[in-house]
Amino acid sequence: MSGSLTTGAEIAHLCTTFKKQVAEEISSIRQQAPVLRAHDSRLVNIEQILYGMDQFLKEQRNLCTPIGRLTDEIILEILHYCMGTRTAHEEEQRLALPSATFLCKRWRELAIRARSLWSHLVLPSSPALFRLFRDRSGALPVSLYLTNRGLPEVHEMDFIGDPFCQLASRISHLDIRWATIDGENPPLSQFLTDHIRQKAFTYLKTLDMRDEHRGRTQSFSLNTPALQILRFSGIRFRIPQVQSENLVELQYRCPGLGPRGILELLSGFPRLERCSIEDYKPLPRQGGSDLPQVSLTQLQSISIKSLYVAQMRDIVSHLQTPSSATIDLGTYEDHLFEMEPEDFIGSLLFSFDELRILERQHIYFALTSEGGRSLKLEHEMEIEHKEGQYDCIWLSAIIAHPSSVSRIALDVPKLPSLRELVKVMQSWNLITHISIRTEAAYLERLFTALEETPNTPCPLLKSLDCRGARFSGPRMTRFLEFRRDRGVALQELKFTKGFSEPPLGDISSLVGHVMVADPPHPDQDGSVQYHS
Repeated sequence: MSGSLTTGAEIAHLCTTFKKQVAEEISSIRQQAPVLRAHDSRLVNIEQILYGMDQFLKEQRNLCTPIGRLTDEIILEILHYCMGTRTAHEEEQRLALPSATFLCKRWRELAIRARSLWSHLVLPSSPALFRLFRDRSGALPVSLYLTNRGLPEVHEMDFIGDPFCQLASRISHLDIRWATIDGENPPLSQFLTDHIRQKAFTYLKTLDMRDEHRGRTQSFSLNTPALQILRFSGIRFRIPQVQSENLVELQYRCPGLGPRGILELLSGFPRLERCSIEDYKPLPRQGGSDLPQVSLTQLQSISIKSLYVAQMRDIVSHLQTPSSATIDLGTYEDHLFEMEPEDFIGSLLFSFDELRILERQHIYFALTSEGGRSLKLEHEMEIEHKEGQYDCIWLSAIIAHPSSVSRIALDVPKLPSLRELVKVMQSWNLITHISIRTEAAYLERLFTALEETPNTPCPLLKSLDCRGARFSGPRMTRFLEFRRDRGVALQELKFTKGFSEPPLGDISSLVGHVMVADPPHPDQDGSVQYHS
């Protein structure tokens, strides 16, 4: 039988032999009826053997099912995934095991042996369940979700403080959610001072804190020699003092920071690579003449939102970043009108090669350079500017600043008056590429501005991208003829199929290359900002 499958007949013979042996054993016991009690253990032993065979057969049958054929590695991946859905960031986390852990004996044994499955802990939890997770995770670094909600009694800080202290040296990811509960619980700073003191968080790499406590607090420090990522949401003066030598990512959400607060915050983390700061209740602008200069030589990307325009100007002018850094900014309309966004953007044009403008409810500016540097600004306008008053101003204001821009993309509902537009086009002598998406009447206004004489505007213009904009075919033809006749013919024209009304005729002699794009899909807006 070696190397061959057991047949049904052979299994039947094996079962018949087994039944015969069991019957003979029972018969032997019956013949000794006067002392039957002495043979109870033999009967129990037979029952246990039969039960074990039944369990064995069920286990073997399970191994033949699709789920039974899964490898240990795949099962552990499934268990990790189930754990992950339980431990995703939620308002309230609870320590519990997913039902998949109890699917069968094999899955349960694998779960018990896999220490990494037990490495996410939650406080508060029942002491028994906490100890189970703590002990089964062995000596692995752990992640901990800590909150002051759900305590048996508001004042029982030891209920979470003592186990927290036990784990401190093993925690690699710490997520703290601290709130005011009936005005009785202590602030987070006091809790950490009382229970952690200067105990080292040796393995802590990520610290995520949300401090919503409304009471008075005090400054405090944490011993975090390996910290790489700090996320904090709360009041400005409640951010803990941590070691900064390894910190590469900072996320900070806090009201009333202002330029000085943001620059002083950044100065404490000179090795930052990624940074996101949100000042969701900006204070009135203060003087910026004595603001600190901050240099972040390793910065890759930074996002700062949302301040008044003049405040953002103060920050950018005092912040030194690598030429390859990506900067993402958000501003509000300045109630004191100290500075408009177009003046802020205009003051930066000399460092960039391309300017893109998209106007919807908000107005979006994007500056990019060939070296990889980019700056984006989302400006939130006042209600009275959202009906089209704003768009007659910004282009004229931008050209008041020196510029090295050679490419411009506009996705706007309107353009300025013809007089203003001519002035804009005449000032952009370096422009080689224009992308435009606007209403047909305003596109024709642009054509007229570019046909100004005797000095033809934008003499270096080689490429025009009108994708997404509707236009008159005959009017486009006259524009192309004018540029050709003036010795400044276009080399490339892009437009959308079917958007020319009446259709555009043969223009092969007027422009070097024509690209006709398919109409955008209904769920795409075809915005100029995505044109290349």
